[in-house]
Amino acid sequence: MAFRLAGAGACALVALGLAPGAAHALPKSLGYSFYVKGVPAGRADIKITESRKEIIFDSETRVFTGTDVIQLTSHTVADRKTYSIRDFRYQGTKGDHVVACQAQVRGDSVYGFVEMDGKLRDKHLKLPGHQNLLFEDWVMEHEILLALTQARSKNPTETYGLVFTSSFSPAEVTAGFTGEVLVEAGPRSLAARKLVIMIRGAEPFESHVDPNRGIPVYIRFPQSATEVFLDEVFGENPVTYFSTKEN
Repeated sequence: MAFRLAGAGACALVALGLAPGAAHALPKSLGYSFYVKGVPAGRADIKITESRKEIIFDSETRVFTGTDVIQLTSHTVADRKTYSIRDFRYQGTKGDHVVACQAQVRGDSVYGFVEMDGKLRDKHLKLPGHQNLLFEDWVMEHEILLALTQARSKNPTETYGLVFTSSFSPAEVTAGFTGEVLVEAGPRSLAARKLVIMIRGAEPFESHVDPNRGIPVYIRFPQSATEVFLDEVFGENPVTYFSTKEN
């Protein structure tokens, strides 16, 4: 699995004192390309609709993980002010399995179901923290919402409760901006905010966030050698970190 990386427990982040970000107007559509070990592995296409109270993401994701193909159609509804996810659902396939999931946050709990090959299991979980995130591997809008959530925080480093929607498993994630990093993309190069993310019990990964729009333009997962590129910045043939390292 690329997004949830096995590894050592999380350690403390030392982050620069950065001012919390204001509300961001999001693009109406985004495209991301996935690379694993420097090789193209799939993509995600996202449509975004905003109203005064909600942000709605509809996405199509297809990725080859090296052993299986994951293909998901997802729908996420988040609060416009806090970026907290209220409702999330997906359907599709993971390898040879037909899958579906729904998660709805109501009060201090999340309710829903997970389904695999026609076998449905109802789920209910008390949310693990006072601030909580829903998270599904490879679903890029959840990475976007994580970056936006941390950008609005008054603290440079924050710890959140996390729920993995495919299993309704609770976890904890620490996120913090640690300064600026140059994103090299020819004429579209930019100075991004570097967001370091650590899920408890997993290796940290980093997200390079557009400071004006609040969206990730590049994400790198070191242990699995997985990279995510925003198409409008990097174009069709990005130079990957891992292929460069190997050469």
